[in-house]
Amino acid sequence: MPAFTVALQTGPRAGLWTLTAEGCSHPGPDCADDNATEPDGRYRVSTVLAALGQVVQPPLAALTSVGAVALSEGASVVNADSASGGTTVHSGGAVTLQAPAKVHGPPGQPAAAGIVTDDPPLSAGADALWRRLFGLDAVTLRALPTWQTVACAGGCTGSDLDSAWRLGARALWLDGDLALAQGRWGSADTPLLLVVRGTLQIGPDAVVHGLVVAGRVDIRTPTTPRSLLRGALVSLDTTTLGGAFDLVRDAAVLARTAGLGSVLAPVPGSWFDPHTR
Repeated sequence: MPAFTVALQTGPRAGLWTLTAEGCSHPGPDCADDNATEPDGRYRVSTVLAALGQVVQPPLAALTSVGAVALSEGASVVNADSASGGTTVHSGGAVTLQAPAKVHGPPGQPAAAGIVTDDPPLSAGADALWRRLFGLDAVTLRALPTWQTVACAGGCTGSDLDSAWRLGARALWLDGDLALAQGRWGSADTPLLLVVRGTLQIGPDAVVHGLVVAGRVDIRTPTTPRSLLRGALVSLDTTTLGGAFDLVRDAAVLARTAGLGSVLAPVPGSWFDPHTR
């Protein structure tokens, strides 16, 4: 009875994998039974795979915003990771910091050193930022089968995230606005990769672990307990952060989100069939 195996191994360099399929005339070594005799015939083909749609350039700042940023009231933005450069706010427009809002970089770094304003690559717009983050435009990224798409015609809430999470989704694409309050979404070990094509709003007592990319950010958390987003936040338009809200860049969380929305695709020209000429 014919047998076959499929193996996925590390590829010729970092970020690549080699997929090998081998078929045999009957079970044998490398074909489902290493203890059997050598088959009369075997056929092997292979190809090299690369991740498509992964986060190829994670945000170096806790907050990255294409448009202007306004920080007010008790909001705080933290990036204590000196390896990332310690940037707290990276904006394509102006950044307004109104006390008692605070930004915190690595120990010993002045607050102003972590704020980057009027950056030309960011002011180039959202399309350029999509490609820097994921290597793909938004339309192509959304079409990947690894994303769970949720329609938010009337606006999504935490219950919509809960439903998708219970189904095993970790890369979520919300077509509309999202309002979160009083809940926990993701964790340090199992973070979310979340795209909100509308406006992101966060109320009191909400905790999110992951990378969040929103069409616009308008967070005005008026009461305690405080809310937290740990990972990084990207706004494709303007950003307002105010009230009892903490944004903390977490390199480990970002590393765990990098491949959540990606697929493995063949590298052109890598197909190898030794039986063809």
